[in-house]
Amino acid sequence: MIGEIDLKGKNEIKKSNWYSGIWKQFFPSDLMRDKQKESEIVYKQEPTVLEGDYSEELDEKTFWSLIDLIDMDQEDPMEALICHLEKLPVETIYAFEETLSHKLFLLNRPEHAGVDGESEEYLSPDAFLYARCAVITEGQHYFDQVVKEAAEIDLEWDAEELLEVASEAYSRKTGETFDYVSSFDYETYSNTSAWEK
Repeated sequence: MIGEIDLKGKNEIKKSNWYSGIWKQFFPSDLMRDKQKESEIVYKQEPTVLEGDYSEELDEKTFWSLIDLIDMDQEDPMEALICHLEKLPVETIYAFEETLSHKLFLLNRPEHAGVDGESEEYLSPDAFLYARCAVITEGQHYFDQVVKEAAEIDLEWDAEELLEVASEAYSRKTGETFDYVSSFDYETYSNTSAWEK
C-alpha cells in the first residue's frame, strides 16, 4: 500500500503464470549470478550510451498521455495506443520505445521484485518484466509512487503486450520490421549495479 494506492489490488490486470519456490532447488546460485552479470549496462538516471544511434526520449507529458490510451479492460488493451502511434512520425515511435525502455529499466530493481541478496525464492525474469509493464499501464502517478517508495510489485500482474506496441505501430506504418534497439536494457537483472548489491 502506498498512501491511498493499493499496489496489490489491481485485479483488472490479467494474471500471468509464475512459479514461486525455493529457487536453489531449481535455479543454481552460480547460474543466477551469471545471469545478473550478462548485461554491461550500469544503472544510472541517464543511459550509458553504447555505440549506435539512439532516439531522444519523449517528454513526460507526451509519453504518459500516450500510455493513458491503454485500456486493460478491453480484449485488445493496446489497440487504441497502437492506432494513435502509427499515425505519428517514425521518430516518435522510436522515442516511445526509448522512453518505455527507460521506465522499465528504472523499475528493474530487487526491491520492486520483493527480493534481496539473500533471498532463496525463485524470481521469474519474464513475470517480473511483464509486471513492470503493468505498473506503467497504470499511468504516471502510479508509476512515480512505486519508484519513489521503492514499492514491491505484484508479480501476478501481466501487461506483456506493452512490449510490442512500438514494433506493431512501426510495422503498420511502414510495412517493415521494427529493428530499433534502445539504449536501455530492460530485461530482468540487466540493472547490474542494483542487483549485485
